[in-house]
Amino acid sequence: MRTLRIESAMTTIARLCVASLLLALAACGAEEPAATTDQAPPPAAEPASPATDAKISPPVVTAGERLAQPCLSCHEAQLFAGRDADELVAEMQGIAAGDVSHPPLPATLSDEDLAEIAAFLGAQPADTGS
Repeated sequence: MRTLRIESAMTTIARLCVASLLLALAACGAEEPAATTDQAPPPAAEPASPATDAKISPPVVTAGERLAQPCLSCHEAQLFAGRDADELVAEMQGIAAGDVSHPPLPATLSDEDLAEIAAFLGAQPADTGS
């Protein structure tokens, strides 16, 4: 009798694991694996409502925004807001060349990277004080 309860509990645990896996796969949009003969058929799906049908898109992160994060870890965005991108590129090139007193920029930044950073930083909204 005790062996039967243990086997029943193990079967229940196995079914819960499979159900959890299927729920996790469904949540991340992956297709369900093909059902095997020892699995119970999945429960009937409820009709989807418009609220659950809508997919939430992740925020779009531009190259400039991604590359500017080290700048923004020390400088507030307001420092750059509304400034001309060419002016910002020239300033960053001066920093890279050692002409401006500033911690060094990563040597891996290309001129294109600097232009992306400058475009992102210069496009930041100015603080209106409200």
